[in-house]
Amino acid sequence: MMSIQAFAHVTVENQDYATKSKNVTWWADDASAELRYMSGSHSEADFAQATPAGNGRASIEITENGNYTFFAKSGEAVTCDVVPITTIDNISPDITVTDLVVHEDGTMDVYYSASDYFSSCETRYLAGSAGASSWDQAASMTGGVIKSLKTGVYTLFAKDGAGNVGTYLLTTESNAEKGSSSQTTESKWSKEYENIYSSAELEISSNVKPRSSIIISKCDSETGNQIIGAKLQLKNVNTGKVVEEWTSSDCDRVFYDIDMDAKYVLTELFAPDGYHKAEAIEFYPKHLENATLVMYDKPITRITKAPDNPTPTDPAPTQEIEKLPQTGGFDSSAKMLSFGFMLLLFGMGGFFLINRKIKNER
Repeated sequence: MMSIQAFAHVTVENQDYATKSKNVTWWADDASAELRYMSGSHSEADFAQATPAGNGRASIEITENGNYTFFAKSGEAVTCDVVPITTIDNISPDITVTDLVVHEDGTMDVYYSASDYFSSCETRYLAGSAGASSWDQAASMTGGVIKSLKTGVYTLFAKDGAGNVGTYLLTTESNAEKGSSSQTTESKWSKEYENIYSSAELEISSNVKPRSSIIISKCDSETGNQIIGAKLQLKNVNTGKVVEEWTSSDCDRVFYDIDMDAKYVLTELFAPDGYHKAEAIEFYPKHLENATLVMYDKPITRITKAPDNPTPTDPAPTQEIEKLPQTGGFDSSAKMLSFGFMLLLFGMGGFFLINRKIKNER
């Protein structure tokens, strides 16, 4: 019976951020292994009901979120891996007009928010009635407000990270003085005018405090890239209420229904490995540029001290120093020789003295 060696090689492209589809590739070390897949969470026993995908290595395009099971069979041995896919986004973002403030000249400040479950949104607007295909012709709108908009018909756009475009048709009619309410007619349209959500006469009071959305990013202070794994908290200082605690990913975090006049504080509870924890940031949403707040983490610099002598060298050869004869003293043999020489001198001296005395007596 053949076995499958080291199967579980399942890779998903763009799994960490929203896209309209995901490319999934899986393989087995056995190039002849039969590969199959099916939606849902299954076991090896469900191999026969799965959809064939080829041998050795296979790749398919997934267009709906959910769990998927990927199989490999070599001989009689079957193994599988279950992979959850959660960031496929085919839904257009919603746009909500939260307030209209009327000026004395009849122009209006239009407060809006754009919401998408998976990612932050880019927003634009265009005079007249238009569909999602007119996105490129529209002008950018940022900060949750369009200033001094004249009476007329406008299309508001929102585009999410997956490329879906949502539209909002706004008709403003007002001859009222500053501070009065404004009549609007709205129709929410999804991509290319499909699926009309609502059409109603609305009365929006200019006395309502504007509420909108903000975007929070967690980035590396040196590279500017998104940081994954930081534990963050957003708190409304005015009310003392914690809006949310979350762990940063490689996508911006979008918060809706934010009180633009309130004071908030963004706190990093835990920094990811390799980074210093950032100081808390207090801010007012209405003062944010482009409704975006970025908190930066500084990477921890680890310094490895180099050795004083980085290039090992062989120790200098030991020099054998030859011992020279002593010149300031006598060793034992020299002492013996000297003593014998002195005895000889005394003996010879005595001989000459005795010999001389004999001659004198004669």
